[in-house]
Amino acid sequence: MRRRRTADGGISEHAPFFLDLDRSSERQEILVGKGRAYLEYYRSGGFALREGASRAEFKAFAFRVLLVCKSAERRNNAAERLIQNNPPILTQVCLSTLAEATMNPLGPVWVQPRDYRDLTSGTPFDTERRVPTREYQTQPEREAFVEAKIRKIRIPAG
Repeated sequence: MRRRRTADGGISEHAPFFLDLDRSSERQEILVGKGRAYLEYYRSGGFALREGASRAEFKAFAFRVLLVCKSAERRNNAAERLIQNNPPILTQVCLSTLAEATMNPLGPVWVQPRDYRDLTSGTPFDTERRVPTREYQTQPEREAFVEAKIRKIRIPAG
C-alpha cells in the first residue's frame, strides 16, 4: 500500500492492482504467460517507471494481479500452473471465481497460489507430484476438497 500527500495536506492510500477477466477462452499457457509478464513488469522496474520512480526502486512499487475465472476448476488449474512456473508465481496473482468476485470483490474471495500449494501439499492433488500437462484437467474431487478448505483473503496490499 502506498501513501501520498494530497494537495490539501491529507494522505491518500492506494494498493495498485491489475484486473484480468478470464473467460475460459484461452489456454492455461496463455494465463501463465500473462503471470510471467506481470512478474517481469514488476521485477524490471517497468511499473516503478510508470509511477515516476527509477527502475532501481521497483520494490517500493509492488502490485497485485487479480485474475477472475469462470469456475473454481479453472481457478485451481490456473493456480497449479502458476505454482509450476519457473520461478513459481505464489503471491503476485490472486485468483477468484466470477461468482464470488462479482458478489463481494472486496471480501475474502481471493486465493493465492501459495495457499493452494500449501493446502494440497501431501494430498493426491499435490502440485509437486503432478507433472505439468497441456491437457485441461477436470477433477471434481479436487474442487470439492479445495473449496471446503482453502484460505481466501481480501485483496492484499501491494
